[in-house]
Amino acid sequence: MMIKKRLNSLAFLLGLMVTSLSVNGQQLDITKFGAVPDGKTLNTVAIQKVIDQASLTGATVYVPSGTFYTGTLFLKDRVTLHLAGGAVLLGSTNIKDYIPMTWGHHEDRTPWHLIVAKNVNDVRITGQGTIDGNGKAFWQPTRRHDWDFYKEIEERPSPMVEIDGCKHVSVEGVTIQNSAGWGLHPFNSYDVKLMGLTILNSAFGPNSDGIDVGGCSHLVISDCNIDVGDDAIALKTTEDSGPCEYVTISNCILSTSCVALRIGYESRQDFRFISVNNLVVKSSSRILDIRSLEGGTIEHVIINNITGTTNSGWPLNRVIEIEVDTVNTPYDVEIKEHPNYRKPKPVNKKGAIRDVSISNLSIITDGRIMMAAAPTMELDNIRLSNIHLDYAMIDQPDPLAAKARSIGFYKNMPDVRSAKAAFVAQNVSRLRIEGVSITWPKFPVPADWNLLKTEWRFLNPEFYRGNEADIRSGRKRASFGVLWGKGLTDQVLRLEGAKSSDASIKPVVILP
Repeated sequence: MMIKKRLNSLAFLLGLMVTSLSVNGQQLDITKFGAVPDGKTLNTVAIQKVIDQASLTGATVYVPSGTFYTGTLFLKDRVTLHLAGGAVLLGSTNIKDYIPMTWGHHEDRTPWHLIVAKNVNDVRITGQGTIDGNGKAFWQPTRRHDWDFYKEIEERPSPMVEIDGCKHVSVEGVTIQNSAGWGLHPFNSYDVKLMGLTILNSAFGPNSDGIDVGGCSHLVISDCNIDVGDDAIALKTTEDSGPCEYVTISNCILSTSCVALRIGYESRQDFRFISVNNLVVKSSSRILDIRSLEGGTIEHVIINNITGTTNSGWPLNRVIEIEVDTVNTPYDVEIKEHPNYRKPKPVNKKGAIRDVSISNLSIITDGRIMMAAAPTMELDNIRLSNIHLDYAMIDQPDPLAAKARSIGFYKNMPDVRSAKAAFVAQNVSRLRIEGVSITWPKFPVPADWNLLKTEWRFLNPEFYRGNEADIRSGRKRASFGVLWGKGLTDQVLRLEGAKSSDASIKPVVILP
């Protein structure tokens, strides 16, 4: 009898060990805790309970195949959220299912998010499944034309995935799609790895960025496929962030209606030690956009090996845009509930961009490479090498450039705006350009070149309206020189063999 009791006790202890092992370091299947994969049942409470329990032991929250409808989920320390192939976390269409936090510095950073990791460490999101934001539920249903952007509804989840104040975070393998605004936002975080992601947002979604990085350090972005409507990858610093530093971006395929890779614009703090390699840009209006407008310094940036197009359908496309200026309030907040509503935000120091090297670019375009600083601002040691521009057509800058309202388009530099050259530079010290080759248009313009198909061409009606057939055939055309410069010091320009698109135009014009 005693032996039998001991055997029963041993069996009970073994059962406890097995139960413990199924939690500690193992997987917790959310369907075992009440989550229903029917795409209709609200699973927020059930999934959050699994996350909370997993955090106690460092377990993995396992999302099996199926569609799980949910509101805001908060990740906790030591949690891995794993989405199996065929698994979908589908955001609720009801903003009341999202737990409000706080507004960011402008309207794109709303209080509502689908997945939040805030002030936690050792967090992972992995697998081959999908996080779907149900974005169209938070947009106005109609738009002016087929190339126009949808208008957002004020209360919307953006960013969809918010990583705020965390350490040791990785997001790997998953698909992030249909965001109502920004997709993935690592903010003020350290040691962040974003690898092997697919990010798919509408090409006309409002502010439908792919990855927006705010003030992070030791960040890796690699092997991602990003197809979105706004910035594909953007590095930013804001009044509530730290600097952005020690960043590497590599081996990504990007497509956007806006900027493929942006560094700055939102630039209250500094950027430094940034390395970018091996990007393919399927479509964009700008390949690279590097700006200090709010007092930040951008320095020690190396960019290498990029190919792609600026076939966005917009006029005034730019292959590279580098700008230093001061804009006190780049975003006018119009939401009354926002703490920055119509609040001026003056810039208290001068920004600078220096020590930037860009090499090995081969781009099909209709636009320009533009580099300029406002007077007394610093734009120094900019090096461009092995740059090939293949022109599908040449877009006419004037008169649209002269009247463009965008504060991000050389607002205080009219000569830069309208300069007719492949390379435009003003107030740059130590500018180095070498290894340039240019292929000017061979008519007719390719049938798939979107500028001759979109409504956006009529932003410049003087050139385009009624002239599409002649522009496509080459009977009507704009002309570019190779380089227009003004206020350059200590420059080295090796442009041997580069010619203007029209023999009557001087290839290089440099003004004092």
